[in-house]
Amino acid sequence: MTVNTSRKPKELLSHRLIASALLASTSGCQAFFPLPSDVELDETLAPVVTVAKVQGEPFTEGEVIIAKVLVEDVSVGTASIRVGKKCLLDGKPTLPLDGAGDLGGILAVFSDSSAATRGFIDLETGGALESRWDFDYDEKRLLVETDFAPGGFRMHQRREVAGQKPRNSVKRVELKTEQTPHDGHSLLGFLRRWDAEEGTQGFAYVFAGRYLMRIDMGITGRETIRTVLGDQEAIRIDGVGAKLSEKTLQPQPGTRAMPFVFWFSADERRVPLRIEVESDLGALTLELSKYEVVPPAQGDAQPCDGRVDKVELAKAKAPRPKRSDGKVPRFRRSPSEPPFGRDKAKPKDPTPLPAKPSASPAK
Repeated sequence: MTVNTSRKPKELLSHRLIASALLASTSGCQAFFPLPSDVELDETLAPVVTVAKVQGEPFTEGEVIIAKVLVEDVSVGTASIRVGKKCLLDGKPTLPLDGAGDLGGILAVFSDSSAATRGFIDLETGGALESRWDFDYDEKRLLVETDFAPGGFRMHQRREVAGQKPRNSVKRVELKTEQTPHDGHSLLGFLRRWDAEEGTQGFAYVFAGRYLMRIDMGITGRETIRTVLGDQEAIRIDGVGAKLSEKTLQPQPGTRAMPFVFWFSADERRVPLRIEVESDLGALTLELSKYEVVPPAQGDAQPCDGRVDKVELAKAKAPRPKRSDGKVPRFRRSPSEPPFGRDKAKPKDPTPLPAKPSASPAK
């Protein structure tokens, strides 16, 4: 297990486990993203086949998926996804999802941690529109809000530590691809509805929580596994995830690719039965413990609530363009141009102001 000595073990353990568990459990529907023409990819990753089909909506209104979380076969907590009623996000038919996770069992000795997510999936494309990740660990809180668009995303991060002033940061990331990155929710929705022949491979870009990742995956085939629902015929998808540099789309130096396996029921429901991920903490497993569909109340779709803070996201600016020599130009405004965000100077009143009284009597 790799340990970063620059962070306290307690903080490292709780933060990484919650992030890994939620990414696996809450990780629609586009074809796999096409290979960027001007980016060299790591040859150790799986070969790419960009042909893939998706059938049906990524999730069903009222779905409830609850799983137990295990690390090295020891129960440490739970994770869940609850699908809400369809709503309208800026006029788009949208499906809201709420995810949750908490640490318990043996790891409760080390940390008091929980996390909640909220995602909005575009029902026309299956792609991510907005997502919120809210982590609580020990006396810290991390809130990450993201909205997505073709070729990039904007992110607002707020850190809160007890007794300290909150810290905010924003950024706008533009990728060398025209496709919209997935978040964890839309990726899971895509995988469960991916309709392709055995052996088909592909990849996707995913921004979930804090990191941009490239997920390479392929359909391995069908096999029977034992679950709380009994022995189930399942569709197995194997893959590997790698953290990427947002500028180059290459794997970050010093990080390792993490293998994973998804099993979905082979019936039309495509229920997530089991997820296994090789994390820095060891083998992390999510096993289905409950599945049901609770039909939502009838009625027309209403505007979505619980959305991200667009005012904060609007503060994220695009990166400055570079000159042909690779240097970033310094932008200077002309003398007649007002500072950004300020009104232009008002024209002077032609009526002269009265003269100020002299400080001393005239001689």
